[in-house]
Amino acid sequence: MPFFWVGLKASVIFLIFASVFALLGLVFWFRWAQMLAELVRYGNSFLHYEQFPFYLGSRLNARLTVPAHVSDLDQLTLTLRCVVERYITSGSGNSRTNNVVCYELYKSQTTLSHEQLAGCAGGDIPVSFAVPADQPTTTLIATPPTYWEIEARGTSAKVNYEAYFLVPVYKTL
Repeated sequence: MPFFWVGLKASVIFLIFASVFALLGLVFWFRWAQMLAELVRYGNSFLHYEQFPFYLGSRLNARLTVPAHVSDLDQLTLTLRCVVERYITSGSGNSRTNNVVCYELYKSQTTLSHEQLAGCAGGDIPVSFAVPADQPTTTLIATPPTYWEIEARGTSAKVNYEAYFLVPVYKTL
């Protein structure tokens, strides 16, 4: 408000900047309200680990708690992947830029049909993957990091579903 007052009394530049920042604030409030409405309408997803942490060469067992609209999905694809991030430098001299690029080192998928999902509506979906012994462990502190994730992606004509969960995978002692 003070910038609007200064803009009206002293300088048009203050008024222009105050208007731009006010519009930017309105955009953020609108997006927040939209995300809150989606959370209330569809609910939230949780991944419950059967054990913690997971180890290379063992079995990853978990339960995915999904919103009630999961029965509307035609199919749900669950993907376990190991991702490593790399910094890629392009250009030269003063026009050099660094970009983070994610590379998939390992991937395993399973797909659940509409009939299988209908039986899980309002409940938990069992998730089970074999974690290979010859892959790297989770190293989030490293630069660049390596991590494991589970992606849940469902599609239908009514609603789409997408969720990502980090999975701790380490070597056995």
